[in-house]
Amino acid sequence: MKPTVIATTVCLVAAMSEALVTGTDPRSRFRKLRLPSYSPAFGIWILIGLYRDVVRLRGWIALHFALFLGIGVLGVGAHRAIALPAGGHFNAQEQWIICAAVAGIILVIMGIAATSERHVRSGRQSVWLSQAGIALGALMLAPLSTKIIATGILLLLLLCFAAQIVVLIANRRLLAGRGDSGWLRSTPPATTSHS
Repeated sequence: MKPTVIATTVCLVAAMSEALVTGTDPRSRFRKLRLPSYSPAFGIWILIGLYRDVVRLRGWIALHFALFLGIGVLGVGAHRAIALPAGGHFNAQEQWIICAAVAGIILVIMGIAATSERHVRSGRQSVWLSQAGIALGALMLAPLSTKIIATGILLLLLLCFAAQIVVLIANRRLLAGRGDSGWLRSTPPATTSHS
């Protein structure tokens, strides 16, 4: 089946499901709510939401393009490392490009996370700072082109990616330990009374 047909079908099913869940007249529910006098009209809220989502989507698309570009550069660098003789080194320009690509990929992953409400809501600056430190560490490997062989550089850069994964998993577990799974809830959590 063609990917376009699958995507269109998924969108239609999602739209129909949303229509079934919201009922026949969602605007009547909003009309019953008491809004402050300074609150914008319903149509303005729709425009605000659309604008926010469009800006987020454009950023997300640009970041994914940069991610694919970085992965391509890293793939060419890995191919070059494989083609080198045993114990061979990258030249200085190649090493800077490969290390910059890895640092860029790490920063792009941070940017993609910034478009996620779940990650932004965590509010943990240590996660952002540690990822930036890992990107800086990857970039700091660039001047060592004459001291470390090409496969060693690729291994160290792989360890940078592993460190980023560890930071993200640790953050996820901390959120789960706080009782916040990180996912947005559609319904409020159940409360229990101890009587």
